[in-house]
Amino acid sequence: MSKLKYKKLLEISGHKKGVSCTSFSPNGEFLASCSGDLTGRIWSTKTGKQVALVDGHTRGMSHISWSKCGRYFATSSDDCTTRVWDLETSQCVRIMNEHKSYVYCSVFNNKENIIASSSYDETAILWDLRTERSIRTITGHTAPISYLDFSHDDTLITTCSLNGLCRIWDSRTIKCYKTLGNPASNKPCTSVQFTPNSVYLVLGNLGSRIRLWDCYNGNCMRSYEGHLNEKLLVIFDSLYMGEKQNYLVSGSEDSKVYIWDFDSKEIVQTLEGHESPVISVSCNSKTGLIASGSISPENIITIWSPNEEND
Repeated sequence: MSKLKYKKLLEISGHKKGVSCTSFSPNGEFLASCSGDLTGRIWSTKTGKQVALVDGHTRGMSHISWSKCGRYFATSSDDCTTRVWDLETSQCVRIMNEHKSYVYCSVFNNKENIIASSSYDETAILWDLRTERSIRTITGHTAPISYLDFSHDDTLITTCSLNGLCRIWDSRTIKCYKTLGNPASNKPCTSVQFTPNSVYLVLGNLGSRIRLWDCYNGNCMRSYEGHLNEKLLVIFDSLYMGEKQNYLVSGSEDSKVYIWDFDSKEIVQTLEGHESPVISVSCNSKTGLIASGSISPENIITIWSPNEEND
C-alpha cells in the first residue's frame, strides 16, 4: 500500500505582514492568501507567481475562501466587512457590511447563492449574494464566533466561538439543534469543518487539540494531538485522497505543519521549513497539495507536494 510523503514544492513571498489565511481554488490551479497588509493575493500553484492582487479593505484581512465554481473568492476583514471578488477581473463585486466588529471568517454555501460570515460581535450573518442583503442572523452565541462552515448539502451550518462551544444550526430556520464542546474547559475554538458526509465535524481548540465530533449524538469520537496551539487561532484543513488516505493537517505555533492519519490519529509526517508560527493551512484533494502560511516576521507561504511511497 502506498503512503503520501510531502516535500517542499514552492516558497512564496510577497506579503508585507503575516499570512493569516491560505485557500486553494477548487481545481487546485490557484492559491489565495490574505494578510494584515490589507491585501489578498492569488498565486499560480505551478509557478508560485502572483497572478492577481486585491485591495480595498481598510484594516487587515483574517480569512479568504473560494466559491465552488472557482471564479469568486471572499475576504474577511477587521474593518467589519466581507468582500467578494471576481478572479477574472480582480474587481470587488459585493460588499457585506452589517457586522459591528471584526469579521473572522466568510464561506460560500455549495449552491453559491449564500455567503455566511462570523464576527467578533458574537453573530453570524447569512447573506443573499444576488442582493448583498442579510437574510438570516445567528445570535445564540455569547462570545465572538471564530469560524463557521456549511454542511455539504447546505442544510446545516456550524459555528464555533471563543468560549469553547460549537453549535449546529438548521440553515433555513436558524434553530440550534446541537451544542458541542466542554464549557468547563473554556478553551476557545479556532476553526471547524464538516466531514464530506456531514455526519461528523472536526473542531480545533486552544490547548493543542483537534477533535472529531458526531453531529447527531454529540459524542467526541477522536482527538488529534502533537501540535502546539495555545495562543493563536490556528486553522486546520482536511485532505481526502481516497480509501485509507484521508488526513488532517494543521499549522502549529512551533513553526511546523502536522499531518495525522484521519482514522488512526497518528502523526504520519511533520513538515519543517518555516521560521515563524504557522496559523493557516489549506489542502486540495484533487492535487494532493498542501499550503501553509506563516506570520511575522517571516510572512512566507509554502506549497508542499506529495510523493507516494510503497510499504
